[in-house]
Amino acid sequence: RHQHTSLSSTEPLCTCQEEASDGLEYMHRLKEKSRLVLSLYYLENLTVAEISIALDIPAGTVKSRLYKARQELKTLLDNTP
Repeated sequence: RHQHTSLSSTEPLCTCQEEASDGLEYMHRLKEKSRLVLSLYYLENLTVAEISIALDIPAGTVKSRLYKARQELKTLLDNTP
């Protein structure tokens, strides 16, 4: 499984919630396939192998969809004022 960094205990909770809400808003703008693999990987904490089994697609396809989804998300974020 991949690891997530822990949040600093000094960081205000509302900031985290606002950022999470913003992140989910951008996730909803992604194509369905992109949103699905990102959700399974980052929100459900599934591995590439587990996603491969769940979606009945090769692991390489999962990896390429993750890459493309990250690029798509980055483009959305870069184009936001």
